Amino acid sequence: MEATGSTSFIKDNNLTGSAIKVTAKGKATFVVKIRIKGETSAVRHSMGNVNDYTFKDALEEAHLIIANARLGYDPRYTKEDISPKSQSLRYHLEDYLKKKDIRPNSTETYCNQCNSAFEDCYKILVDAITSEMIAYRRLVLIKNTIQTKLHHALEHYVQYSK
Repeated sequence: MEATGSTSFIKDNNLTGSAIKVTAKGKATFVVKIRIKGETSAVRHSMGNVNDYTFKDALEEAHLIIANARLGYDPRYTKEDISPKSQSLRYHLEDYLKKKDIRPNSTETYCNQCNSAFEDCYKILVDAITSEMIAYRRLVLIKNTIQTKLHHALEHYVQYSK
């Protein structure tokens, strides 16, 4: 988004209250304007930077916030703080690949390599990974690499000894 010198809102025509707020400096944020059950005035709740959400995800969250507000839940006080450490290894891989400008072929290669090396670790939360687990994984990867190289060397030897 470009800096315009003043704050503006790009409203969603399909979901009342949902919009993108663009600040004077050009920062864009998904917002939703809601009236919480039992309150007299509406409040605007910031959901997050547009670079961190797909439009579909932002709309789904906006629907949820609006539904909860109708029940009396204020998102300003009920939003959970999700620490990156409490996310899985798979979450961090997918998040990294989503945020980086990587060609699709490279993304596929990275995913294939990570799947073969870490698939059994994907569901582990990052804060639960210990240095012992990392050391063990490193040994397993080294062992597999050596076995693969030996296998290729034996195939090569057998092929040329005929």
